[in-house]
Amino acid sequence: MSRSKENLPGIIPVSGMTSEFGMEWDSSLIPVAPNYTALESAIFECIHVGCNSIWIVANDDIAPLIRHRIGEYATDMRSVEQGAFKNWGSPNHLEVPIYYVPIHPKHRDKVDNYAWSAIYGANVCFCIMHMISR
Repeated sequence: MSRSKENLPGIIPVSGMTSEFGMEWDSSLIPVAPNYTALESAIFECIHVGCNSIWIVANDDIAPLIRHRIGEYATDMRSVEQGAFKNWGSPNHLEVPIYYVPIHPKHRDKVDNYAWSAIYGANVCFCIMHMISR
């Protein structure tokens, strides 16, 4: 599958999630496999679909922990596999940027839920991409 010229952002809302497990950390960092969290699984799915950028909507208190665990870029594993058959494979690896979007302070504890996080992340992504594309 080739990447299109269209910009396909992946929005991952983390803010406003509720957990029934009672853990100290955020529910997006719950492990689903050894050394593999639910958030990393969502990022892998976004990359597998073909997203050109990933936008994680998280509050300011949990964003540094997520950034430390995830990082600023994610590598597309298909490009790594295809790069093994090319002469200069490493320059052909696709790095997908990960952006962190905080919820606006006036919305915290008022409309701070999972659905609003997705809508707010999509709106921020649209506004920033609109400014960049000018």
